[in-house]
Amino acid sequence: MVLAIRTADGGFLDSAGRQLLALAEYRNLGIVLVLVLLIFVFSRHRTLNAWPGVEDCVNVCTNTLAIIGGLIVGVVFLLTKPPALELLSQQALLTIGIFVPIVSLGYALPRMRALFSPPVPPGPPTKEELKAESGR
Repeated sequence: MVLAIRTADGGFLDSAGRQLLALAEYRNLGIVLVLVLLIFVFSRHRTLNAWPGVEDCVNVCTNTLAIIGGLIVGVVFLLTKPPALELLSQQALLTIGIFVPIVSLGYALPRMRALFSPPVPPGPPTKEELKAESGR
């Protein structure tokens, strides 16, 4: 049996999306970010017996913000009908507007470049290389 809650605005997904967006306040997202960072730092220390570097911590924070932003964008545009942009705070809009494109482009552009210019396999050895190798 499937349980579906109907609201005046739409269906179950719309109401669930709006409830999730109510939790997506910058204070809550900051707490999630700090918790993820602490879990990363202590798990890295536990497994490698060394503290992670600053760059690793920055990468964890940036990627966490991108994941959160991507989830919020998905909730806004896929679950709510019409898209519930009015439920996002100015800080959430700013964070999403900054981090999602930066991380998306930072992830996608190097991979696209690698797809368009794959590494060239080494050719057959030249005569000089063969002579140098046989002279050893």
